[in-house]
Amino acid sequence: MTSRDASPILLQTERHAGYVELTLEGRPGHGERYVYTVEVTGKSRSRNSASYIAGAKPHVLGRTRFPDEVPWRVTFTIADGAGRILHKETVAG
Repeated sequence: MTSRDASPILLQTERHAGYVELTLEGRPGHGERYVYTVEVTGKSRSRNSASYIAGAKPHVLGRTRFPDEVPWRVTFTIADGAGRILHKETVAG
């Protein structure tokens, strides 16, 4: 599953045999600063927050894997530099 709107960071979720892989890709921009949080819950919990300054080219900001043990949920939030929420999505398995 992939978020396809105009969010500045693209979340890609791919299920493989026995695990789920998340990839975050920063989209091109003009120097805007964004703060993003990815939280994975299920049999365990993981949360990661970071910032991204949009550059001229897209690039991978991060990649992570976790066991595909249902139920699991990924919550992804993007805020602008002032803390206003620009995008929020949830993916569950």
